[in-house]
Amino acid sequence: MEFLDTITGFFLALIIFISNFLAGLIIMIGILRSIWIYFKKDRNFIEQLREVRAIRMVIGNSFSLSLSILVGASILKTALNPTWNEIGILTAIILLRTFLTYVLMHNVDEDKKEIEDNGEEE
Repeated sequence: MEFLDTITGFFLALIIFISNFLAGLIIMIGILRSIWIYFKKDRNFIEQLREVRAIRMVIGNSFSLSLSILVGASILKTALNPTWNEIGILTAIILLRTFLTYVLMHNVDEDKKEIEDNGEEE
Protein backbone atom coordinates (compact mmCIF):
# COMPACT_ATOMS: atom_id res chain seq x y z
CA MET A 1 0.00 0.00 0.00
CA GLU A 2 2.88 2.35 0.71
CA PHE A 3 4.18 1.78 -2.82
CA LEU A 4 0.81 2.86 -4.25
CA ASP A 5 0.84 6.02 -2.10
CA THR A 6 4.36 6.82 -3.31
CA ILE A 7 3.40 6.34 -6.97
CA THR A 8 0.22 8.42 -6.55
CA GLY A 9 2.16 11.18 -4.77
CA PHE A 10 4.77 11.21 -7.52
CA PHE A 11 2.18 11.51 -10.30
CA LEU A 12 0.24 14.20 -8.44
CA ALA A 13 3.46 16.17 -7.89
CA LEU A 14 4.29 15.78 -11.59
CA ILE A 15 0.81 16.99 -12.62
CA ILE A 16 1.12 19.97 -10.24
CA PHE A 17 4.51 20.86 -11.71
CA ILE A 18 3.23 20.58 -15.29
CA SER A 19 0.14 22.65 -14.41
CA ASN A 20 2.24 25.43 -12.88
CA PHE A 21 4.60 25.35 -15.87
CA LEU A 22 1.70 25.52 -18.35
CA ALA A 23 0.09 28.40 -16.45
CA GLY A 24 3.33 30.38 -16.64
CA LEU A 25 3.76 29.48 -20.30
CA ILE A 26 0.22 30.62 -21.14
CA ILE A 27 0.84 33.97 -19.44
CA MET A 28 4.13 34.37 -21.31
CA ILE A 29 2.46 33.56 -24.66
CA GLY A 30 -0.30 36.07 -23.90
CA ILE A 31 2.25 38.77 -23.14
CA LEU A 32 4.24 38.00 -26.29
CA ARG A 33 1.07 38.06 -28.41
CA SER A 34 0.16 41.41 -26.87
CA ILE A 35 3.57 42.84 -27.65
CA TRP A 36 3.24 41.56 -31.22
CA ILE A 37 -0.17 43.23 -31.60
CA TYR A 38 1.21 46.50 -30.26
CA PHE A 39 4.30 46.70 -32.46
CA LYS A 40 3.08 45.07 -35.68
CA LYS A 41 2.32 48.22 -37.70
CA ASP A 42 1.94 51.98 -37.80
CA ARG A 43 -1.55 53.08 -36.98
CA ASN A 44 -3.69 56.11 -36.31
CA PHE A 45 -5.24 56.96 -32.95
CA ILE A 46 -8.52 55.04 -33.53
CA GLU A 47 -6.68 51.89 -34.61
CA GLN A 48 -4.39 52.23 -31.62
CA LEU A 49 -7.38 52.32 -29.24
CA ARG A 50 -8.81 49.18 -30.85
CA GLU A 51 -5.50 47.42 -30.55
CA VAL A 52 -5.16 48.39 -26.88
CA ARG A 53 -8.55 46.75 -26.31
CA ALA A 54 -7.41 43.70 -28.27
CA ILE A 55 -4.28 43.54 -26.12
CA ARG A 56 -6.40 43.69 -22.97
CA MET A 57 -8.55 40.86 -24.30
CA VAL A 58 -5.52 38.67 -25.10
CA ILE A 59 -3.91 39.25 -21.72
CA GLY A 60 -7.24 38.88 -19.90
CA ASN A 61 -7.96 35.55 -21.57
CA SER A 62 -4.43 34.31 -20.87
CA PHE A 63 -4.61 35.30 -17.21
CA SER A 64 -8.07 33.79 -16.82
CA LEU A 65 -6.98 30.45 -18.27
CA SER A 66 -3.81 30.46 -16.17
CA LEU A 67 -5.75 31.21 -12.98
CA SER A 68 -8.09 28.30 -13.70
CA ILE A 69 -5.14 25.95 -14.21
CA LEU A 70 -3.53 27.20 -11.00
CA VAL A 71 -6.76 26.56 -9.06
CA GLY A 72 -6.66 22.94 -10.26
CA ALA A 73 -2.99 22.66 -9.26
CA SER A 74 -3.79 24.08 -5.81
CA ILE A 75 -6.54 21.51 -5.33
CA LEU A 76 -4.15 18.69 -6.24
CA LYS A 77 -1.48 20.14 -3.93
CA THR A 78 -3.93 20.12 -1.05
CA ALA A 79 -4.84 16.52 -1.88
CA LEU A 80 -1.21 15.59 -1.15
CA ASN A 81 -1.24 17.24 2.30
CA PRO A 82 -4.84 17.69 3.51
CA THR A 83 -4.53 19.58 6.78
CA TRP A 84 -7.15 22.07 7.97
CA ASN A 85 -4.64 24.86 7.52
CA GLU A 86 -4.01 23.83 3.88
CA ILE A 87 -7.76 23.52 3.24
CA GLY A 88 -8.32 27.04 4.62
CA ILE A 89 -5.52 28.44 2.48
CA LEU A 90 -6.91 26.59 -0.57
CA THR A 91 -10.37 28.04 0.05
CA ALA A 92 -8.95 31.58 0.22
CA ILE A 93 -6.88 31.00 -2.94
CA ILE A 94 -9.86 29.61 -4.86
CA LEU A 95 -12.10 32.50 -3.79
CA LEU A 96 -9.48 35.08 -4.76
CA ARG A 97 -8.66 33.45 -8.09
CA THR A 98 -12.34 32.95 -8.92
CA PHE A 99 -13.01 36.63 -8.18
CA LEU A 100 -10.05 37.70 -10.32
CA THR A 101 -11.18 35.45 -13.17
CA TYR A 102 -14.70 36.89 -12.96
CA VAL A 103 -13.41 40.48 -13.04
CA LEU A 104 -11.03 39.71 -15.93
CA MET A 105 -13.73 38.01 -17.99
CA HIS A 106 -16.19 40.82 -17.26
CA ASN A 107 -13.66 43.37 -18.55
CA VAL A 108 -12.88 41.22 -21.59
CA ASP A 109 -16.58 40.92 -22.42
CA GLU A 110 -17.03 44.70 -22.10
CA ASP A 111 -14.08 45.32 -24.38
CA LYS A 112 -15.38 42.79 -26.89
CA LYS A 113 -18.81 44.46 -26.97
CA GLU A 114 -17.19 47.88 -27.33
CA ILE A 115 -15.04 46.68 -30.24
CA GLU A 116 -18.07 45.14 -31.94
CA ASP A 117 -20.13 48.32 -31.40
CA ASN A 118 -17.35 50.52 -32.80
CA GLY A 119 -16.95 48.21 -35.78
CA GLU A 120 -20.67 48.49 -36.62
CA GLU A 121 -20.62 52.32 -36.43
CA GLU A 122 -17.98 52.66 -39.14
